[in-house]
Amino acid sequence: LDRVQPKHQKVTESIRSIRSQGVRLMGSGPKMSQNSKTKMVVLYQAAQKQCEMEHSYLEQILSDMQVGAIPQDSDEHITEGDFVAAFVEDIWILAEVKKQISTYKYEVKDVDDDDEEGEKLLTVPTGRLIPLPHFRADPRRHAHALFPVGAIVLALYPQTTCFYKGIVESPPTGPNDDYLVAFEDSTFPSGYSPTLPVPQLYVLTHCEVPQQHRKRRKSPLSSDLTDEAQSD
Repeated sequence: LDRVQPKHQKVTESIRSIRSQGVRLMGSGPKMSQNSKTKMVVLYQAAQKQCEMEHSYLEQILSDMQVGAIPQDSDEHITEGDFVAAFVEDIWILAEVKKQISTYKYEVKDVDDDDEEGEKLLTVPTGRLIPLPHFRADPRRHAHALFPVGAIVLALYPQTTCFYKGIVESPPTGPNDDYLVAFEDSTFPSGYSPTLPVPQLYVLTHCEVPQQHRKRRKSPLSSDLTDEAQSD
């Protein structure tokens, strides 16, 4: 916000100049001289330029931030307290980062862990962590920060704390709207479940699980076992 404020101040000053000049010119009579028209055009062009500069600057800031579908840079460390998708015991779970214990490892807590005897921390390599976005993207302004229709994603299955592979059927149309995601599931003829709503916060770039870590797990839609290695 501190970086944006000076840009916004220049926009405000440009608009104020137009308003002030307009009031002064209108007070001199119903007709405006060619010289006055030229001055107004110059002021409008200056204001337009300031608006465009502010817009470009905001776009640049958003491209550097973890907004919507824009992932965090791989060399950027994850902050304590951030939420992540963590690949633990052959499945992607929702977890909270508690501590960075080395350059390539973090201690995280499964959000489903409500053990009253003490906090159980899991050590997870950086390569098996996907940070959740910090901000929602507004489709009307930052469509580039959304997953498009047909994108393969890793999404939190509704009413669970686990992430599964899915395909975007419909992206959000407003900043508070959800994605509609069809989850991969072999129990359906199409190979995908009916579409389900998933908030922006829990729709991530799909990450292939290393072959040696792919095992059989239960599908969220049935009690049958689904072989992830075969369904990828």
